[in-house]
Amino acid sequence: MDSLLADLNHPAIEAFLDAVDEVMNSNTLMLKVRADVPVQPGNRAAILSDFLRAPLFHEMMLTADRARGWWMFHEMPYEPTAAAPIPAAGAPGSLVRDGFRLTLSPLDGIGMAARLRWMLTSACSPYRRHLDENRARDLAGEFLRHVFDSGGGLCPVEPDRRSGTETPWEFCTVRPNFLRGMDEHADEPYQPAYFEGCESADTATFFHQGEVFYLLLTNGAP
Repeated sequence: MDSLLADLNHPAIEAFLDAVDEVMNSNTLMLKVRADVPVQPGNRAAILSDFLRAPLFHEMMLTADRARGWWMFHEMPYEPTAAAPIPAAGAPGSLVRDGFRLTLSPLDGIGMAARLRWMLTSACSPYRRHLDENRARDLAGEFLRHVFDSGGGLCPVEPDRRSGTETPWEFCTVRPNFLRGMDEHADEPYQPAYFEGCESADTATFFHQGEVFYLLLTNGAP
C-alpha cells in the first residue's frame, strides 16, 4: 500500500475538515491510500484491517497529525531524529487496539453526502457551533466534488454527472472501536490515543473506488 496524503492538500478538503473540527470539537483526520488490489465490498474489511495493522497506518496518522497542527501523537518538544520505532499493532505505543474486529455498514452516495452534512449540522456540538444547512451543503459539496473529480466516478451530490462508464464509488461507516481511547492510559506514561469514547462524536467513514480508499476520522469531545 502507498500513502496518498499529498493529494489532500486542497482548500476544499481543508475547509471541510476545519469546519468539522469547529462544530464537533474534533481533531479530524483523513487518510488517502492506494491499495495493492482493487477495493470492493467483498474485500474491503480485510484490506482496511490489514492497513490498520501495518506500519504505514501509524506513519500516516503521525504525518496527518502534524500536518493538521494537532500534535496529539507526539511528545513535545518534537525531535524528528529521535522518533521511536513504529510499534506493532496492539503493542504499547500503538494507536490500534489489540484484537480489534471491524464492523462496516454500507452507505449509498446520498447517505454519504447526508453523513457529511450531519457532521456540520446535527452531530454532537458541545459549544453549539452547528452550521446552517446551506453552508453545510456548500462545504460538503465542495469536499465531495474535489474527491470525486480527482478520482472519477459517481459524485453523490451531482448524480447526473455519471456517464455510466466509471467504476462506482462505495461508502460505509466503520464502528469506531479499533483505535485506543483517550481514557485508556490515564495512569500510564504517555501513550498515543485517538477516540474519546463518545458514541455520538467518534466516527470513522471509509470510501473507495478502484485501488484508492479514504478513511475519515472524528473524535469530538463532549
